Amino acid sequence: MYDQWAVAISIAAQYGAPLNELLGKFINTQFEPSGAVKSVDGIMRCKSPLDLVARYLLQKHGTPENV
Repeated sequence: MYDQWAVAISIAAQYGAPLNELLGKFINTQFEPSGAVKSVDGIMRCKSPLDLVARYLLQKHGTPENV
């Protein structure tokens, strides 16, 4: 499932979808596993693996107002 999600995000970005809006849809997505994570560039908690990945990508490649 995560592989297909990554492919969809990649294709959308290649076609010009704004990364901040695209990944912003996945912030606070909640399902198990969730909780504390080993610090990933300052991210201490997440609500799901998709939440963690979206936060990380926005932190690395997004604009500051969405992080």
